[in-house]
Amino acid sequence: MKTAIEGIAVFDDFFSEAFRAKLETSLYEMQYDIANCDRHDTQKYCNGEPSEDFIERVGLREELEKTPLAPYAHYEIMSTGTNVDTPGLPHYCHIHTGQFVFLYYPAKTWRHEWGGETLFYGRDGREIVYASPYTPNRCIFFEGMTSHTIRSPTTLVPFPRVTFGIFFQKKHGFFEKLELP
Repeated sequence: MKTAIEGIAVFDDFFSEAFRAKLETSLYEMQYDIANCDRHDTQKYCNGEPSEDFIERVGLREELEKTPLAPYAHYEIMSTGTNVDTPGLPHYCHIHTGQFVFLYYPAKTWRHEWGGETLFYGRDGREIVYASPYTPNRCIFFEGMTSHTIRSPTTLVPFPRVTFGIFFQKKHGFFEKLELP
């Protein structure tokens, strides 16, 4: 694990290869809707909302128990989401109030020139304080009040950029801090 900045933890090679492949396949087999992009009704993107049934079927909580995020494996899940991004799709800075965010990159391969970084902003919302390259089998776990967005993939990418997110409700109140071993 590396701590990018306070409140953001980054884990590479997060799941076993077998589970990574199972999760990636399951995400690709899901039904997706064309949804409004963050705040602007004219911008559209593909979005999927894996259900609690999906989480049980793939065994996600059990797999989380095998990771450094085990203490969070049984927190209440407020929502889940899967973004499927293609070149040129905009995203806007946003937060997730009262939640911890589990962001996961399930792809088996990704090249640096394909872009798709996740960007995190400082408290003022103007300066980028951390940029995470889209790295296969990477998990980013962070405080939901951290303003963030993504950079669209470039036109060089041969397939969509898929990101899976789980939004855990904080158990100990709004000011509960991220604690990791």
